[in-house]
Amino acid sequence: MNLAGRAVLVVTADTPLGEAIAEQLDVNPGTTPIICSGSREALDRLGTDRFGAVIADDDLTDDCVDALRQTLSRMEGTISVIRIGSGLSDDAITKPFRLGTLMARVKELIDRPAHALMAPVAVGPFTFHPESRALEHRPSGTSNRLTEKESLILVELLLAGEAPVDRDTLLERVWGHDTRIRTHTLETHIWRLRRKLREGRSEARILLKVPGGYSLNT
Repeated sequence: MNLAGRAVLVVTADTPLGEAIAEQLDVNPGTTPIICSGSREALDRLGTDRFGAVIADDDLTDDCVDALRQTLSRMEGTISVIRIGSGLSDDAITKPFRLGTLMARVKELIDRPAHALMAPVAVGPFTFHPESRALEHRPSGTSNRLTEKESLILVELLLAGEAPVDRDTLLERVWGHDTRIRTHTLETHIWRLRRKLREGRSEARILLKVPGGYSLNT
């Protein structure tokens, strides 16, 4: 079955949570929630259906959870994957969370034009591959994989061209409306991304802090 690109796969063994998420998704016109209570069922659906986004509960503990995580990791870049879980990680929305925060993130990922940025793009001496989040250093041929948040930050800066992107815009577009995320969190990710965009011991900076926010010097 070829579902619409706005179909959202929800994978969680927490039945009340899954139903609450599905209820919120049903409110959005054109968005179709598909709930799977286990990893095996989710793998089967991913093998036959097309989804615009996947909401995956990191707290799953069934026998196929590792296979599901590997599959989702490979698919990131072709579909949007939102992880929810009890443990604080760079790629997850931490429980407990507001459903409004999650829904804003789903809508942003499905609707945003950043999905058009699928072709590799030059960033100074690097080539960024959005589909795999790989940052390739062309002179040496070495590659470094960005985290999801680093990749989203870089995409927003690339879409802005030479114009600066302010902190509030980055916080909203990368983390949604999660009020627990502070400017310090953004600055930490910017620092890590800047280090990955450095060429050897060069002090030349590609990711700049400018009046009004951040921009790329490519």
